[in-house]
Amino acid sequence: MKNKKGISTIAYFFLVIVLLFVFSIIFGLGIYASNQVNTALMSVEGDVGSVNFQNATAATWGQMNSGLNNSANLIGAGLMFAMFIGMLINAFLTRGENVKIFIIVDIVILLVAFLFSTYISNAYEEIIQISDLSTTFQQTMNMGSSFMLNLPLYVLIFGILIMVISYSGIPASREEQVAGY
Repeated sequence: MKNKKGISTIAYFFLVIVLLFVFSIIFGLGIYASNQVNTALMSVEGDVGSVNFQNATAATWGQMNSGLNNSANLIGAGLMFAMFIGMLINAFLTRGENVKIFIIVDIVILLVAFLFSTYISNAYEEIIQISDLSTTFQQTMNMGSSFMLNLPLYVLIFGILIMVISYSGIPASREEQVAGY
């Protein structure tokens, strides 16, 4: 895999940080909206034809909503962690292609990414402090929220790991050379 764009692996942190923020906010707002719709549908009393509306809602939308609320924690944290694992795999596949002097540039990029992730983490904290959204973000998505609130720490840890993998000089195996990695 050739890095033809001239972007170092460490520079992808900016893209991942923005994607994590946008994904977390959209996912949390989706869960919030689903809970609001479920509450509104369950408050409707009466029958529609020969079907009780509350029973029909509990059997259909209510099942989907409870499944979403039960799995939101793992979905959010899993996708966030998967983005960082993807960056580690990218660093492994592009190892040896970076000139060793670029480590200085990568350290500067990592420091800027750390500062950027601090701002994103603080913005996320402000958003989850909104009273209507606090239950959704702090209880339903607590793993994803803790991941976002500790984002600067994760950026530093994964950035150092990626730099070690990228610049460690691990030689490519014969199979990788034949396959063209």
